[in-house]
Amino acid sequence: MKIKQLIILSLAFVLPISIFIFLKTMGKNEFAVEPFYQQGVIEVSSECGPQYQTPYAVPQNVLIDISWNENDSLTLYIFDAETEMTGEVSRRMGEKLATDELSAYVLTSDSSEVLKQHALPVLVKDVVTLDQLMECMLIMEKGKNAVLLDKQRRIRGYYDLADREELDRLAVELTIILKKY
Repeated sequence: MKIKQLIILSLAFVLPISIFIFLKTMGKNEFAVEPFYQQGVIEVSSECGPQYQTPYAVPQNVLIDISWNENDSLTLYIFDAETEMTGEVSRRMGEKLATDELSAYVLTSDSSEVLKQHALPVLVKDVVTLDQLMECMLIMEKGKNAVLLDKQRRIRGYYDLADREELDRLAVELTIILKKY
């Protein structure tokens, strides 16, 4: 009886330790934020024209018009954001925005004096241009107001920055993409 208890007790200690050592030496704890639209067919509205080819990259001439720079690792575009939202984004992303790793811009059709209160640079475009950019070029999902692009012009994520959980998801995905974990 004592031998049986000794075997069970030693297995209870040895088995978890051996599993931990195995996973620590052989396993990788790594996540990836894959770019959107790298395979398959991209569904766009009929107003945008024919289907896009994959892997999809946003046309460079469109991005140059909205201050995209290929030297930036990542660029975040926020559409029609309220001043409080951009302030929260700059506070939460302060470390990343302070370096050359992330550039952020607010795109809006409102050219009033309120724009000067934004914590991020503001680009003013007409409503038609913004709608076409969001729907046809950035293929933005309904209910989202921000898109993240990498230096290869690929879309890395869509976000609704009015939602704190989405803002947290953006922060985590930025950390993963920039490999700072």
